[in-house]
Amino acid sequence: MLVDPRFAHPADRKTYREELRAEVEAGLARRTAKEWEEILSDAGVPAARVLSVPDALGLEQLTARGFLHRVAFPDGRDRPLEVLGSAIQVDGEPAGPGRPPPLLGEHTDTVLAELGYGDREIEEMRAKGAV
Repeated sequence: MLVDPRFAHPADRKTYREELRAEVEAGLARRTAKEWEEILSDAGVPAARVLSVPDALGLEQLTARGFLHRVAFPDGRDRPLEVLGSAIQVDGEPAGPGRPPPLLGEHTDTVLAELGYGDREIEEMRAKGAV
């Protein structure tokens, strides 16, 4: 690919964009994302693989920086709920977890009231299954 005349100049690479993409994808498929991350980093190229949510939450840095918090489930379940804290630190201290997330529908009446609905309208919506 390095000597392929179709890709010799930027205009050529634009003309043969799909072919170039296929070549690059085939080359990248020969190694894992972790291997490419190491190869590129060793070459001085800033690169990082995209992590899944579970992989990202498993990073030691998050725990070390106080970014993950365990709070009680608001409905009294017998296991903790892991929540993300704020990335902002004040005087080197991470922010606390704050409140646990609301239960499904916990704030429905409050939100609808803030939008201008009265108690009667909210009850009608509830009776119709709209909320």
